[in-house]
Amino acid sequence: MGSAYVILSGEISVQEIIRIKRDPTMRLTTSPFGYTPEEYIRLHPRYVASCGRMNWKGVKGAKFWEIAAKHGNLKSGLEKAIRISKEAAGVYGVAIGPGGKLMPAKCLKQIELSGRR
Repeated sequence: MGSAYVILSGEISVQEIIRIKRDPTMRLTTSPFGYTPEEYIRLHPRYVASCGRMNWKGVKGAKFWEIAAKHGNLKSGLEKAIRISKEAAGVYGVAIGPGGKLMPAKCLKQIELSGRR
């Protein structure tokens, strides 16, 4: 993970979330990708990314994909996430994950489909 990412701990205020949402140079995210199910349950990572102006933030539809094509990792990463999400469509409820902890069944399926086991 590059230095453009900050892993957050604890609670985040509503005001901070709104500030990050409005700022085109920052984003707030959590993701199971890149973690084993055990790590994701234990860490439940949240990130604030500050990686220069994100000219795609808030853009929708064809215009978004036009901009994303100029950022290879953005386009390929989103295409992978969309494919995995579609493959996990129809998975509902909760599942018993590693360590006997409950987690969304779709989340566990997406982690498995991402190739991280």
